[in-house]
Amino acid sequence: MFKVETHGQTIEQTESIRNGAGTLRLQVPGKTLAVQVESSDGSPVGNADVVVESSSYTDRGATNRDGRFQATLPADTASVEITAEHDLYKANTVSVDASRNNEPRVVLEPRVGQLHVTATLGRDSVAGVSVTARRQNTPREEETGTTDERGAVEFRDLLIGRYDLTVDLPTTSGAFSVTEQSARIEEGSRDRRDVTVRFEYSLSRDHKRQIRELRNELDEIAQSSRRDDAIQGYYASVLHAVLDAVERVPRSGHPFLKYNTDPDAAVEALLSAVEETTATMDTVLTSQRNVNLFSACSDLPQATVEWRGTSTSRTCCAKQVGMSVSSVPRSTNSSKTSTRPSAPSCGSWRR
Repeated sequence: MFKVETHGQTIEQTESIRNGAGTLRLQVPGKTLAVQVESSDGSPVGNADVVVESSSYTDRGATNRDGRFQATLPADTASVEITAEHDLYKANTVSVDASRNNEPRVVLEPRVGQLHVTATLGRDSVAGVSVTARRQNTPREEETGTTDERGAVEFRDLLIGRYDLTVDLPTTSGAFSVTEQSARIEEGSRDRRDVTVRFEYSLSRDHKRQIRELRNELDEIAQSSRRDDAIQGYYASVLHAVLDAVERVPRSGHPFLKYNTDPDAAVEALLSAVEETTATMDTVLTSQRNVNLFSACSDLPQATVEWRGTSTSRTCCAKQVGMSVSSVPRSTNSSKTSTRPSAPSCGSWRR
């Protein structure tokens, strides 16, 4: 039995010795070094290239999925340098006292860049939508942010590589779609991408027909023969303005997205409101009392009175949509003088 002590290790080995000269060989096992490679956030870095080097020996290999690499060194190795490299991280070299530390750690700083994303619908910024940047390759990391009032979201410290951008719209309406985008992140750079939200909606043939019929009814109410028609024209102009707003719906997607409102439901509600109000207005203005009143005023100077204000509808689903109803002065071939609607030309009507 032979016992040898070296560098803190005790090796025991049994050999048979015969008479005469000879050579005795003792098997001294090497020193095991368990290297742990991890990111600065503590997560293991798999598939990193590792080189363990001393003055007389070099071992190299790659980390496993847990970020570990095991090197075997000569038993008398006192100090080593360990270098770890990975495509997504900055290389790092550390010096290790192998006689004291057999489980060294090598920390790698990720190679990162920035991404600035803006979401727009037409000329409007889209605030409050969720944008996700998903890395195409391993590791398949993802970051999610929400656009601010300018429709912008900033992603910082993204690992280098190519990313797919997706937008989660806050609406159940099928009238909206998003243009797919991708971005390439390079170390130390700031990429910019614009995500376009499209509003793909048009009025149906039935909607257009209903609008034409309602405009004809309003024109008939507003044009009374042998009677003063300033009041009729004024209230007809208000409803014409609502119909104008309905016709602008295909170009006004932003409020429907913001308030998650179905444009078809809004159009139906507004047309129904105009239809009901038109019928009520026709009933009221053709009552015998008002007919007599307007007839008595027929000899007064004629005037065309139209609503030219701007207001926000608070009725039906327009309250949810927040749709702005702005009247546009309608052209007239009449020789009547156009005045502001501060007061109708002939008193006030009633039932």
